Formats: sequence, C-alpha cells, structure tokens
Amino acid sequence: MRILTSIILILFTLTIQGYSQENRNNIQNKTEEYTICAGESIQINPTEINCINPERIKWSPKRNLDNPNTLNPIATPSTTTTYSLSYRCGRKKYFYKVTIKVNSPNITAIPAIDRICKGESVQLLASGGNTYVWSPTNGLNNPSISNPIASPENSTNYIVKGYDINGCYNEASVRIIVKPSPVVTVWANDSTICTGESVQLEASGGISYSWSPTIGLNNPNIFNPIASPNETTIYTVFVKGKGNCISSDQVTIKVNDLPEANAGDDLSICAGENVQMAATGGISYSWSPTIGLNNPNISNPIANPTETTTYTVFVTGEGGCSTASDAVVVTVNELPTAYAGDDVSICSGSSVQLAATGGISYSWSPTIGLNNPNISNPIASPTSTTTYTVLVSGAGGCSSSDAVVITVNELPIPTIAGPGEVCSGVADITYTTEVGMNNYSWSITQNGSITSGGTVTDNSVVVDWPNAGAATLTVNYSDNNGCQALNPSEYFINIISSPVKFNVLGGGFFCVGTSGVNVKLENSEVGINYLLLKDNVSTGIVSTGTGSLIDFGIFNQNGTYSIKGSRLTCIEKMDGDAIVTSSDCNYSISLSKDQDGSVYKVKNNNLKFIYKVKYNETGNLNYKIYNSQHVQVTSGHYLTNPSLNFGINNFELNISALSPDIYLMQVENAKNEKWYLKFMVQ
Repeated sequence: MRILTSIILILFTLTIQGYSQENRNNIQNKTEEYTICAGESIQINPTEINCINPERIKWSPKRNLDNPNTLNPIATPSTTTTYSLSYRCGRKKYFYKVTIKVNSPNITAIPAIDRICKGESVQLLASGGNTYVWSPTNGLNNPSISNPIASPENSTNYIVKGYDINGCYNEASVRIIVKPSPVVTVWANDSTICTGESVQLEASGGISYSWSPTIGLNNPNIFNPIASPNETTIYTVFVKGKGNCISSDQVTIKVNDLPEANAGDDLSICAGENVQMAATGGISYSWSPTIGLNNPNISNPIANPTETTTYTVFVTGEGGCSTASDAVVVTVNELPTAYAGDDVSICSGSSVQLAATGGISYSWSPTIGLNNPNISNPIASPTSTTTYTVLVSGAGGCSSSDAVVITVNELPIPTIAGPGEVCSGVADITYTTEVGMNNYSWSITQNGSITSGGTVTDNSVVVDWPNAGAATLTVNYSDNNGCQALNPSEYFINIISSPVKFNVLGGGFFCVGTSGVNVKLENSEVGINYLLLKDNVSTGIVSTGTGSLIDFGIFNQNGTYSIKGSRLTCIEKMDGDAIVTSSDCNYSISLSKDQDGSVYKVKNNNLKFIYKVKYNETGNLNYKIYNSQHVQVTSGHYLTNPSLNFGINNFELNISALSPDIYLMQVENAKNEKWYLKFMVQ
C-alpha cells in the first residue's frame, strides 16, 4: 500500500507541473520577453520553474549579466539579446528563454551647424522621436517641440533628447554660431523742425547704409543724408557690417506746423461785465494791450475793459515756429439807467399804472397782477403788497434793474356798537363805530331819527326811536390810507313797542282805622303785564291788561304807589303816582329836615291844614313855599315872625288859593336851619 501511494503521489505531482513519465525529451520551450531602453538594466525573473530548488543553473550568453549562474541575474544588454537558461531538477534537465528588447530611437537634428548674425533667429528641427526636450533653453521660443526657433545672444550648442513611445531616448546636437552685428550710432538725435526746414542725419558703425522711408531724404544710401520731411517722420537706418550682419537704429524728426493766429470773433459786453477771449493756432500767446486782462500770456484771458478796446494776440507755434498775430474788438456798451418809479400805496381791489424809464425794452417780475409784464407801463393789480422789479435793457442788450413797492392796504370793515333791541319812544341812544377814520357817512332807514352826531367827522350818533318796528343803521368811512369799505356796515335794530302810558289813579289820605284808599290804572293794553310797586319796590301784584281800567284794590299802608307796564324787555312807568297817607284826620303834620320826604296829599277844598313845629329857641321863624317847578309861590302865603312858644307850635296853612300841584314848604329859623314839608294839593 505505501509503494502504491507514493507512485500515485509522484504521478500526480508530475502531472501538476505539466510533465509525465512519458515525456522523455525533458525540454521545456518557454520564452519570455522584456523591453528596456538603451543603457538601462533589468532583473530577469523566470515565471515557470519546474522545481523548488533547481541545480546547475546556467545562462548564456554571459555578457552583460551580473551573474549567469543564478535564476535572477541583472542584465544590461546594449542591444536586443535572447538569453537561454538551463537547469536541472533532479535528473531532468530543463530549458528556458528570455528575450530582452533594447529600444534606442534614432534621433537626428538639423542644422548640424549654422551661422547667424546677432539678433537673428534660426529654426531648429529634430526627428526620429515622439517627444523632444532641448537644452539649454536660452534663446528658444519653446524647448519642448521638435522645431523651436533659436535666437541666442551668443554661439550655443543645443542638445535635443528624442523620446519614443516607450519613453526611451537618444540625443543629437546642433551648433549655432552667432556672428557679431555692427554697432550702429545715429549722431542726429531726435529733432524738431518747423515746416519747410531741414536737418542732417548721420549714422556710423558699418560698411553700407540704407535709410527708410526715403521720403524727404536727398540720398537714402549714405550715412549722412539731409532730411526735409513735411510731417513728423521716424527714419530707420539699416547698417551692414562685416559678415554681412545688419543692425538698425531710428531717429524721429518732429515737424511742427507754422502757427495760424486766430483771436476769435469780435465781442460785445456791457459796462462792468467781463468776457473770456479764446485765441487758437499756437502753443504760446501774448496779448496787447494788457489793460483789463487778467493774464495777457494765455490763450483765453478774461477781459474787463472799461471802454471799447482792440486786443491783438501774438501766437507762437510748437517748437518756436514763427509768430503770427490777429486782433479782436471788445465793444463796451453803457448800462441803461433803470427807474421803476416811486413806491405807491393802493387799496385792496384797486389798480395802479407803473411807469419805468431808462431803456429800450422792459421785463417786470413777478408777473402776477400785471396786465402786460413786457412794457414800460403795465397796470398792476396785486392782491397783496408786492415788490415789482423791472429789468431794463438798453443798447447792446445791456440791462439794469430797479424795484418799486406797491403796498396793498386792506379795505376797512366798519362795525357798529350799540343796542340792537330798543323800546319805542326811547331817546338819546348812542351808537358808535371805529374812531380816527375819515369821511364818516351815517344813515337810518325808518322808525328812528339821528338827533345828534352823524357828520363826516363823527364816529358816533345819537338816535331816537319813536316808533315800533325794524330799522337799519348804516355807516361807512375812509381809513387813514384813503381806503373805503367796499360796502357800508349795516346794523339791524328791532324796536319793540313800549307800553302806552296811562294815568295812575287813587291814593290819598285816609283816617287811621279806616279801610284805606284805592289804587287804579285809568286804562290798559291787552296783553300788557302791569306791576304795582310801593315806594319803587315790587308788591308782587301783577295784572294783565284787558283794554280797560284796572283796579289794583284798596291799600292802607302809607307810601307812594306806582305802576309799570312791560312788553318783552320794554318796561314803561305809568304816568303819576298814587300816594297813600294815613292821618288822624286833624291834618296835623310834622316838619322834617328831609326835603325829599313823604308827600302829603290834601284837597284845596279843605282850605287849610294844620302842621306842627317844635321850636325850643327864641327868634323869628319864616317859611317859603315852592311849586313843582321850583318857583316860589308869592300870593300872600308868607308867614313872617310868628309868635313862637317853646315846645310844640301848631300852624295853620291856608291852601285855598293853591292850584293842584306838589309843593315844598321850607321853614327856616334865625340860625338858617331849615325844615321841610312836601304836600300835594289835589
């Protein structure tokens, strides 16, 4: 069993390695291939060896191998070479081949040698490779192409490495010899001439000369031609030296045109103005005369002459070429004397005609309120105080201005002060308006009359209102500016009908202990309220009129009873009073020092009444009697030097000759002390 197992294992092993006992030649025809570039090395690594530890290893040929007796020698062949390997595995001999292909591109470069003048260029050309690298790179426009342009400053050997597609390279070289160029010197520097002038050019450094362009040159093929160009020209000189190398240089001849002086058009200004002149044609300028110029040495001075002046400008061109002149006249026109007129005042709503003088044409501003702003005398109707400015233009379009102020005074608005509601029959009611005005004009329509005032100098009137109804009081005037109100002021007055005055009846003496006396109104108006007063104090008794007599009743309290009738705000005291006086019926009356005391009523048919005087001194006692008009009654009613007793004296006064009236009796003693008694005779 063991022998059989071993045989099977050996057979299996040999089969795995590609051999069998039937392969009696023991030859293995296996070939591998490597590729390298010339000058490179490579380690050979056979990929199929038939045993783990081969013996008798031998490579041939041996050249360019570091060790021909190892499975992995390093080979450095210079050309393509096939190496054969033989070795043994036990008793069997095996063979193996490796071919190493050496790539070396055939690189060529032209020109092999060339000569150029300094400053010239030559195109190089390499072939045989796929890519190229030139060195040195100095003077090459592109060192990474096959055909760079070389422009070396000095003689140079250029080496090109040409690479094939495998990255293998070879080298080639070219030599460029640089011949020196002549050193050109142009003795004529850049020059400036005037049109029509000439300048001599001059160059050196070579054997022959050629100038370009030839225009304006007397001979372009000499080293020193005379140049007479008509315009600025750049001349290039080509100089040929030894070795036929050519150098060049340039010179610029600038040609300046001759100046053409132009002082500009004649100018016109107004006195006091200035104008800027503008000369052309050169690069420097000189003006004459210099009076009135801010700078006489520039092309565009500002001129401010006081009178018409001719200015001459002298123009020098570029490069100092010649001098030309031209003149300009600056005419100075006098300013007009503008006058807008005197300031004026008008009343609101009025107009005034302006009147400007001093020029040919006129322009007013603002234009508001003017019927024509472009004439000398427009009609102005401003609504508020306005300053109008007139621009007056004279000869040469010169202008000046003046202003006029039109003060617009507001119209006065009269007002009337006074009662707007009065009672008929009232008089002396005063109405007023503003003071300090002129030309007052008062008027009244109806139901009233002006009784005082109302002249052109009166700011007030006094009015009587005799009749009931409506009335209109008007006033107008002029203020101190001479302005009158557009419409007179109207003041409406309501005249209320006053109650009609009727007589108060009744009153009189009554004896103490009796019922008293009646107080009556002889008639009444329907709807009028009548109030009864005692001693001017309301009794609270009111009776409404019925158109007939009103009986207020019987009264037994001493006093003066009066009656007032009222309609709305109009209150009218009825005529007369009813004096109610109580008496002990012997008509004894005491005097009082109050001459405005009570009034005692007696009837003249009683003929007399007795009054008492308490007198404590000796001397005469006199009396006087005055009627209601303060006239002393002298009809034998004097009592002089009465015989007086100390204490109370009774006097008897005979009144039979007195007519009905209110009387005042004055009693006076020797010391001029006075007592009074007021009585009414009915």
